[in-house]
Amino acid sequence: MARIKKSVAAVLETRADAESALGHLAELSYCRDMLIAELDLKLKSVREEYEGKIDPLTVTIESEFDALNVWADGHPNEFTTRKSIDMIHGTIGYRTSPPKLKLLRGWTWERVAAAVQQVIPKYMRIKVEVNKDALIEDRDTFSAEQMADIGVSVVSDESFFVNPKQESPS
Repeated sequence: MARIKKSVAAVLETRADAESALGHLAELSYCRDMLIAELDLKLKSVREEYEGKIDPLTVTIESEFDALNVWADGHPNEFTTRKSIDMIHGTIGYRTSPPKLKLLRGWTWERVAAAVQQVIPKYMRIKVEVNKDALIEDRDTFSAEQMADIGVSVVSDESFFVNPKQESPS
């Protein structure tokens, strides 16, 4: 990909200069958007062409995978010393995932939390965090000094924007 050096911003003196610059920006934006649309169409076309070739391969791969899985399940004696078998064209085997907790039938995480709190409370985690949204909402009830006392200030960033009209250049 070609590396493009950012150009130095022109100095605009008058509103007419700004109008002209915005017109040029709008034209460039339109041209860029048209190229992006053309690229997207070409990519879609190429993607569809290759999907037609890839999809049947994917179906066959999944079928072969399933057949190997059925074979491995039916031949546990092949896996007595190891969880995997090295073969001429690759390795097949079983992986054990890391341990995880699974809810029993009829249980919810809220019910589990209540039970753990009663039976083995040392396994409960209590998360204390600042309610930032509430502080922002109630910012007018605090002085700047009060906010500074708790180590924060409420700020709002202002950023410049340009919204060119999306129309074909003349």
